[in-house]
Amino acid sequence: MLKVAGLLDFPIYCRRHTFASRLSAGVADLTVAQMIGHSSLGILQVYSKAIDEFRRDAVRKLENFRDAYHENHLVSSPSVN
Repeated sequence: MLKVAGLLDFPIYCRRHTFASRLSAGVADLTVAQMIGHSSLGILQVYSKAIDEFRRDAVRKLENFRDAYHENHLVSSPSVN
C-alpha cells in the first residue's frame, strides 16, 4: 500500500513514536504509556527527546506572544518627555 501511495517504507515503531510524541504534548504520561501498550512510564524515556521539543516550542510561542504584546503596547503608548 505504501508503494501504491508513493510513500517510502519505514518501520512501524516510527509510527508509534510519532503517535506517542504528539499525544504526550498535553496528555498525562501514564495515559500515553497505556495507549501505546505499556503499563509503566519507563518507555516514555524513549520519547523524551520529542516531548522536550514540544515543550521548547511551547516556550518559544509564549516568548513570541510576549514580544508581540510588548511591541504593540510600546507603539501605542504615548511618549513621556
